[in-house]
Amino acid sequence: MFCKFRPDKQRQINEALENNDWKTYTTLVHALKSTSLSIGGRTLSEAAKQLELSGKRYMDETASAEEKEEALNYMRENNEYAMKLYTGFTDAAKELLAKRKG
Repeated sequence: MFCKFRPDKQRQINEALENNDWKTYTTLVHALKSTSLSIGGRTLSEAAKQLELSGKRYMDETASAEEKEEALNYMRENNEYAMKLYTGFTDAAKELLAKRKG
C-alpha cells in the first residue's frame, strides 16, 4: 500500500507546498513520518519529521517573523530531498518484494 500510493501522496505533498497550504502539508508529512517509520524507513521518517516540525513552527501564532521565515525556507529547501528519499525507499521496497516473489 505504501508503494502503491506514493505517486499520489507525493503529488499531494508537493501541491500543498506549492499552494502554501501549510495545514495540509503538515498533516501529509506527519502521516509520511509515521508510516515510513513503522515499516523501517528511519531516514525518510526523520526527514518528514523535520518538515512537519517546520510546518508546525510556521503555523504557530507565537512564532516570530524570523522563526516563521526560517521554517518556511526549511520546508521549501528540504521538501525535494524528502521526496527523493520517499521515491528511493519505495523503489527499494518494490525490488525486495519482487525478489521474494521470484
